[in-house]
This record gives sequence, structure tokens and C-alpha cells, in this order.
Amino acid sequence: MKTRNVAIIGGGISGLLCAYYLKKNGIAAQIFESSDRLGGWIRSEIQMDCILEWGPHTLLADEDWKNLIEDLNIPTLPLKRSAQDRFIYRDGRLVKLPEGLLQFFFSDILTVKGRLLLLSKVLTTRRELPEDETIREFFTPFIGKEAMNTLVDPFVRGIFAGSAHELSAAATFSELFQRVKSKSSFWKALRAPPRRAKRKSVGFKGGMEQVARILEMNLSLPARRNCKILGIEETQDRQILVSTSQGKECYSDV
Repeated sequence: MKTRNVAIIGGGISGLLCAYYLKKNGIAAQIFESSDRLGGWIRSEIQMDCILEWGPHTLLADEDWKNLIEDLNIPTLPLKRSAQDRFIYRDGRLVKLPEGLLQFFFSDILTVKGRLLLLSKVLTTRRELPEDETIREFFTPFIGKEAMNTLVDPFVRGIFAGSAHELSAAATFSELFQRVKSKSSFWKALRAPPRRAKRKSVGFKGGMEQVARILEMNLSLPARRNCKILGIEETQDRQILVSTSQGKECYSDV
């Protein structure tokens, strides 16, 4: 059997996880990262015994994440109730996200027009969904542009460390997406009982970046930093030729 060697483009958390699970299955993977650090949006600093997060500050851990944390023996941090509070930077100040429907309609997190439009769209909009679409394409028709930009977009950057313009709605909001797809109604989907156990927020003693650092320590091959991808093409023997700022290499998969 031909030996498989894999190139992974991007050293964010997705690339690191991909390399880790490939290694567990006996497949070596080479990560190419255009910047000088790994982790993508995830970045932590410790100052005066405080953890400062530039990106997501906690992890919503499902069973897969819990197993990974145990496998890698990543030290977790007990979270206080106040750690569940979420704030959005709006108009030069931090605004706390309301915790319930009543709080939401009496808060100034959205303009009055934005709140009324959200209510109207959630209750009345019906649409047939494709097999997949971006998070922005999925949410905007159901809640309006203001709610999308103010509520969903910061949530996506904070939780998934990515862009709502690019991430898959079917992958990131899988349960909600499938509910809406089956019912064609956002309101009916919200009212349906959850199919899986609620995920728990988890913090780490070294910050979220500690996860990226420990994953890096478990790579098959050292990641190539400051290495930009210039092109990808298939050779005559069905290998994948990856052209980078540091040269050209062939891989069986990318």
C-alpha cells in the first residue's frame, strides 16, 4: 500500500486538529502556515496572573472535545458563573447580552427597528434551505442584517474563531440548521426540544492558546511557519504538487 503523506493548508485550530487525528490514524501531515504563529484567531496572554484572550475565551465542549482534553491531559480551569456573561463592544462601550426574551426587548443591544425586524422575521419568514450555505446566508433572512452583524457575527468569531462569511452553517449550527431545513420555519425550529445534551463551557489554565500549543507538541512533523502557499496542482502520477514561498513538494493528499 502506498504511504500517504498529507499537506494541511493553515495552522489554525482546524488545521491542528486535522493533523492530530490524522496522526492517530497513522498518517503524517505537514502544516503550512503563512504567519509566524499557530492557532489562528486563538491567542492568549497572561498578565498580572490574569488570562487575556484576543479571540475565543472559553470552549463549548461536547463529548469529542472532552475526550480530546483527557487524551492530551490539558489542564482545565473552573469557571465562575460570571464567566458565562457575554458582552459586545458597541458604540464605544461594552453591552451585556440579555439572558432572556424580556431582557432582550428592553435592552439597547439593537435599535428599536432592529428588535422589531428580528421579531417579525423570526415569526413569519419561511424558506427552503439548500444542502449547505454560509452562516451569514443562513441567519440574515431570519433575523435581519442588524441582528446578524451585532449578535451572530461576534458570536461566531468568539466561539468558532472564524468568519460568518465563510463558515458552513450546516457544520457549525448543525442541529439548528437541520431543524429549520425540516420545518422551513426558524420559529418552529427554536421551539423544538434539543436533540443532544447541553455542552459545557470549559476554560484552560494557560488560556485557549494552550490547546493550540499542546496540539502543536503532538504533531507528526514541525509546522512550517511564514510559509505562504503560491499554488496547488496535480501531477501526471496523481500526486499533489504544493508550491510555497519556501519551495515545491509533492503530497498524496491536501
